[in-house]
Amino acid sequence: MASSGSDSAAITADVASAASSGPGWTFWAILLSVAVALLSIAAQRAVAKRRAAIDLILVSETEQFRTQRASLGDTVRNNQMLTLMEPKSAEDFQRRKDVSNVMNHYELIAISIFNRTVDDQIMKQYEYTVLVGTWEDCKDLAKAIGDSGQKTAYGNFKKLAELWIDDPEIETGLWRKAKSITREIIPW
Repeated sequence: MASSGSDSAAITADVASAASSGPGWTFWAILLSVAVALLSIAAQRAVAKRRAAIDLILVSETEQFRTQRASLGDTVRNNQMLTLMEPKSAEDFQRRKDVSNVMNHYELIAISIFNRTVDDQIMKQYEYTVLVGTWEDCKDLAKAIGDSGQKTAYGNFKKLAELWIDDPEIETGLWRKAKSITREIIPW
């Protein structure tokens, strides 16, 4: 029992000695703790962004969305995109709704990417061909909607499609991960 008292006294003396030797080790311990906390936050943000990307992708894999994409394809093949500006029948109204839902989906993807709430490279890997093709199919309709008074209609969708057309490369590997984590810690 006497030895445990002297051991605890020695430990207390060592801690007191280290603390009184100056702020050196305390500063580095705090700095290390902050660095670990920032890296943990950045890693969790990256995971959340990947999950959000997968969630958006899963929406595009639903039967309802596939049906709406098929309706868009039929409308394009029949050269009827601009007729959706003034639908005349129930079928026209349904096609307009389907095309609108598809365009809104890609507008949401673009907004999410520009606001850094989804992983842009996962979205680009999965959605590149479909998003760019959909923009090509819908750009005349988006322009007509903009000309009718909704000036910002599908502006993010357009901007993202044009960015991807200009830069089709997909970043992968360690460099991409390093850039992603750096963007989370230093967002500017």
